[in-house]
Amino acid sequence: MQRSEQDPDRLAKLEVINGECERLAYLVEDLLELSRAQVGELRVSAERFELRRCVEDVVDGLRTVAEHREVGVEVVWDGAPAQVLGDENRVRQILANLLTNGIKYAPPETVVTVRGDSTGDMLRVAVEDRGRGIAECDLPHIFDEFFQARDRAEPGAGLGLAIARELAEAHGGRIDVLSGRGSGTCFTLSLPAWRES
Repeated sequence: MQRSEQDPDRLAKLEVINGECERLAYLVEDLLELSRAQVGELRVSAERFELRRCVEDVVDGLRTVAEHREVGVEVVWDGAPAQVLGDENRVRQILANLLTNGIKYAPPETVVTVRGDSTGDMLRVAVEDRGRGIAECDLPHIFDEFFQARDRAEPGAGLGLAIARELAEAHGGRIDVLSGRGSGTCFTLSLPAWRES
């Protein structure tokens, strides 16, 4: 319909409709993915990949988003390169969710820091922003599907963190959060390091 429409007003309305259809399609896909994860049917491939390179690729892919919001992103890494065994695309999905949230809630002219630690049996990637933080009463619920903080300023369906947690657990890992009002938020993804047996 958009390709054949000549009237600018009708074309603008069609573009709005198309945008809403895309948003609903993403929402349905997120719901399906969450449902599959909750019943143990989430497909997670097993391949070895270097976590640091994966993190840096995700950061590079989101730099334009950060620059648009006048937010910097820096990566700090402790330890030698190390590998994890899992589904790299799924891990990228987790990292993209955490970093997108960090960028979204970071005030302009601040930096979101991504800290990697590959010195132990669990590899950790922490994403830390200097935003307003999460209220203490909301912290126990932020991984619940459809949960929306009372004072949130950004749109969203409340599924991203729920999916990220399920994906982390499917890899034998977890996501932890530290936050306080006025002191920013730090999400930490922990994944088991791959070791030759």
